[in-house]
Amino acid sequence: MACWRNLHRLTDPIGGPVRLRDGRGPDVDHGPLADPLAYGRTPEHPLPTPILGHSDYQADPAFAVERSRLLSRLRPDLPGQRHDGPAG
Repeated sequence: MACWRNLHRLTDPIGGPVRLRDGRGPDVDHGPLADPLAYGRTPEHPLPTPILGHSDYQADPAFAVERSRLLSRLRPDLPGQRHDGPAG
């Protein structure tokens, strides 16, 4: 659990807080993410932003922040992510 954060939205019918606050481990729950990511309409975006629910968590800026925090906690002697493309 030391390298995991739980992201959820109040509009997500499947996900939600884990609530592991027993005092013995880390708090894994991030507060609920905004859904939709933006409210209102502009001339450039005249349609309402869709509700994401259980979809596209990677599009939320909070995902990138939490991912960076978790990756920074990995031991430096562990191998990095491979960038050699799909297997085939």
